[in-house]
This record gives sequence, C-alpha cells and structure tokens, in this order.
Amino acid sequence: MPMTRPLGLIALCLLLLPGFSLADKAADIRLLLDQSGFSSQVQSLPALIRSEVRYSGEITNDNLDLILKKTDSQTLPGKVEAAVEQSLTHSLSDEDITALKDWYQSDIGKRITHEEVQASGEAQMEDMLARKDALLTDKQRVRQIQHLDQLTGTSDNALTLHQYSSRAVKKALHNALSPQNRNNSEPTSNTENAPPTTTRSAVEQRVTLAFLYAYRNLDDQTLSRYETHLKSPAARHFNSAVQSGLSSGVKTIIDEWADDLSAALTQPAD
Repeated sequence: MPMTRPLGLIALCLLLLPGFSLADKAADIRLLLDQSGFSSQVQSLPALIRSEVRYSGEITNDNLDLILKKTDSQTLPGKVEAAVEQSLTHSLSDEDITALKDWYQSDIGKRITHEEVQASGEAQMEDMLARKDALLTDKQRVRQIQHLDQLTGTSDNALTLHQYSSRAVKKALHNALSPQNRNNSEPTSNTENAPPTTTRSAVEQRVTLAFLYAYRNLDDQTLSRYETHLKSPAARHFNSAVQSGLSSGVKTIIDEWADDLSAALTQPAD
C-alpha cells in the first residue's frame, strides 16, 4: 500500500511556503530601494513641502513655524516608501529582482551609486552651483544626461512630489483660513491635472544639473553601460513601478496630511 502524507500537513506546507517567499521578496525589494537611493531620496519630501509653504503667501510667521514643525513630524516618507514597496512587489518578477540585485552589486552599479551618494549634501550643493556653467558647457553630455533622466523618470518623480506637496499646502491654507470651505474637496487654484509647463522645465533643468554634477567623474563609456542597463526589462519594470507607487502613495496620503495640517493651523498655539 503506498504511503500517503496527512492532508493537513500538506495544506500547512502549502500555506507556509508562499509566506516565506513573500518575506524574502519583501526583503529583496527593501534592499533594492536602499541600493537604488530611493530610500534616502524620499526623505526629502518634508523639506519639499516646507519649501512649498514658504512660497504660498497669506500666512503669518507663527503659522509658518507651526507648519514647519508639523511637516517635520509627519511620517510621509515612510508611507510613500511603503506604497512604492507594494507597487514593486506586484510588478517585479523573481527574474527582475535577480537582475537588479546583480546590477547594484556589480562594480559599475556600486560606482554609480557611490557617485550619487557623494554628490548629496549642502556642501556638494554649493559646489554644484559653483560649477554650473562649466557643467552645462558640454552639450553632448547634457543630452546624454537628459536621456538618463527620461529613462529613470527622475524629473517625473520630482514633479509628482512638487505637484502634490503644493496641493496639500494650498488645501490646508484654504481650509484653515476659511473653515467653511472644509466641505469643498479642493481650492479653486488646484492644478493637479495640469502642472505648469514652466514648473516641468524648471524641474528638468535642476535634475539635469544634479545628474551632470553627480556623474562628472564618470566617462562616456560608463554612462553608456548605465544607459544600457536602464533600457533592460528589469530596470524598466523597476522604474515604472517606482513611479506608479510614488504617485499612488502621495495621492493617498496627501489629503489626510492636509486635513491634519488644517486642524493644526486652526488650533491655538501651545
């Protein structure tokens, strides 16, 4: 008589195996976000919101201080990163993850990431601005950098953050200055679906300059190999999923944040 396994044990094993697989995949995706620089870049979201506040107008210094404090205490970066992780989990295959891990662990992948990290910081920002004219002189390198921007979707991501940060600040001020407007979903100046062309142009110019500075020590051949990687299916899936997760994450939490901020503005200061 053939030996049979207890059905309960088989069912338990089938339930457990996907759990281990998903846990491993989640760990791999968190590692990819860290290695790609996204985890550190998303931390700039509160600073971006603060910059939007400073240009909003019609706000007292006391309220400005309150907003700056509020944006510092928010968990926006973690929430956005969680949305991106979820998008990547649904979009990346095991083959994609393996290919991406191989890239970030390769010598060229490590070198590019190293250059990006070394280019960040306030001192580096000042150095970049001091080198601006020289960096923009090489038109061929500028075109190459702009192509890398298109492949990575960096300007698109930056514009998304700018757009919805601005939306949150405007809604918060709209509601706080006119409490009767709380039942209205948006202030009349909302530009969610049509960001100004000048804004995109300004964002693209800043990204181009940042890329030129970050990759100034890399030769054309290295950047060409990087471009080849960005055109690969794994890289395209990764960048597309990041863009999708970033957009959906910001859209989901921005109204909640704006409502919290409106409430803070209408409360007496401590």
